Amino acid sequence: MPRIRAPHRGNLILHHIRSHAGDPYNEFVDLVAKREAQCSFNLRQVGLNMQKWHKIFPHLWLVFGRRAGLPQWQDGVLAAVVPQLPCTSSSQTSESGVSQEATVKCAISFATANVLSLSKGPDGHGGKLHYLFDQMHLFRLNVLGLQECRSEEGLTTSHNILRFMSGQRQGQGGVELWINMRQPIAHDAQGQPVFFAEHQFQVVFRDHRRLLVRVTSTVLDGWLFVAHAPHSGRSRQERED
Repeated sequence: MPRIRAPHRGNLILHHIRSHAGDPYNEFVDLVAKREAQCSFNLRQVGLNMQKWHKIFPHLWLVFGRRAGLPQWQDGVLAAVVPQLPCTSSSQTSESGVSQEATVKCAISFATANVLSLSKGPDGHGGKLHYLFDQMHLFRLNVLGLQECRSEEGLTTSHNILRFMSGQRQGQGGVELWINMRQPIAHDAQGQPVFFAEHQFQVVFRDHRRLLVRVTSTVLDGWLFVAHAPHSGRSRQERED
């Protein structure tokens, strides 16, 4: 702990004491403070319930998270600005060229996972692929991006899951995009479910680390991108590229 000496020639001199041991005054202050805390109520304990605060401490950084991209903290909440969403009615053009409006309620779920391997080689595991199929249906996921699959390039439609495989390179890498065609992505005004269909997807680009797929459905018109960046063991230039 630092100790301040008396002013010397108009300046303050700081002298650092590495520990209390060997300094009789510091040892005396520690001893007296501990005795006083045991013998009287003059030194009250801090009114802090650690049973409550130990769950809060790990999240206090959110108050200062604006530098990390979080919205500003106001009155105990994150003041997230409501995005400007499009109107609830989506226009569709029929075969006759007449524009039609339809109201749908969307609920699309996305997820990612690192599966380590889906290959049939020595690094693969029997039944792992079907286990993941069952998990996707159980959690009602619509879109799933996978990395480190180490599988061959291809396309399958097993278990009502459309599976795009970018392909591995020398037994490493390989990303995949799974589309659950059994899970609705929306419901129309009559409550009828809307599903993805196989013909609504087209692979635009693929390599062992990237897979870009175009999707054009009545509800979603956009792009799906699955990527696996090089790990920290690779060179900085390779990771930046």
